[in-house]
Amino acid sequence: MPFRYFVKQLLLPPGILLLLLALAWWLRRSRPRLAGLCFALGLGGFWLMSLPVVVQWSAKALEREPALALNEWATLAQRADAIVVLGSGRERGDLAWGADQPTGVGLERQRYAARLAKASGLPILTSGGLHYGTPPTEAKLMADSLLDDFGVTVRWQEGRSRTTWENAQFSAEVLLPQGVKRVVV
Repeated sequence: MPFRYFVKQLLLPPGILLLLLALAWWLRRSRPRLAGLCFALGLGGFWLMSLPVVVQWSAKALEREPALALNEWATLAQRADAIVVLGSGRERGDLAWGADQPTGVGLERQRYAARLAKASGLPILTSGGLHYGTPPTEAKLMADSLLDDFGVTVRWQEGRSRTTWENAQFSAEVLLPQGVKRVVV
């Protein structure tokens, strides 16, 4: 895993909170007041992250665009050229299925995309690369699941991305040459 991903994980919650707790432990003898502040911030951050109200507030801050209303689905083809489904990880070695499977969040995304595709007639691109260096890609897992579980065929698969930024970049590389400029994510 590249160094930048490791650093990113340390600087975002909960990594930064763990760093604060480790810093508090390291400073406990030489700078007890600063150690106490780091401890309070780290522990307080974990406590806040566990509160449902904070989780809901965070989700609302991230998800500013509401989902399309059911009555908008049929006319979606007038406003978009394709549907893009982003990967959300995988359940490794799922014993019930005997292989890796999309996560629960991934299945929710696929279900929504399948219904949108059936209502609008828009084609689907799945986007997601390898995790742990183990094939198949997330894009392939989702494409197989969309076909097997929802009866929807995926037109394109983008299987190189590891981040949301790369999802957008590599999906554009696949779609733009096909004349696809407007997508629903």
